[in-house]
Amino acid sequence: MNKNSFVNVAYKVLKEKKNPLTAKEITEIGLSKGLIKTEGKTPEATVGARIYVDIKKKGEDSLFEKVSAGKFGLREWQSSKEKAIFHKKGSFKRAAYEVLKSNNKPLNMQEITNIAKKKGLLTTLGKTPENTMGAQLYTDIKKSGAGSPFVQLGKNKFGL
Repeated sequence: MNKNSFVNVAYKVLKEKKNPLTAKEITEIGLSKGLIKTEGKTPEATVGARIYVDIKKKGEDSLFEKVSAGKFGLREWQSSKEKAIFHKKGSFKRAAYEVLKSNNKPLNMQEITNIAKKKGLLTTLGKTPENTMGAQLYTDIKKSGAGSPFVQLGKNKFGL
């Protein structure tokens, strides 16, 4: 099976399930439906690798995005997710999303807050806006799970 077939199968499975899945889950569904035929011993590793390579090579043009540790979703889901979560201009979550997306790397809550304030994405009169930022992101991750665009990458450090 050629490498594009694994990517195509991953897309079909994710599109049908409408939920983020691990490479193992994608592979199991693909195998059970006869979409993947392989004699390899670790097809889930191949599927995961193909998706990672697709994301790495194509960036924003990839059909896929990593939504949490080991889970993949479709980039096309992002627009509805953004509309649902970030409709309120000036919100901490929207500011954090825009800062993390433009910096393209994980940042701690202090850095996110400072950049958001400098760019005019966030206006607050609170004395500890970085704590509010951390609380908002942490709560969104806990509440939304894999549906959250944010991931926590250590104490007070967040990424997309």
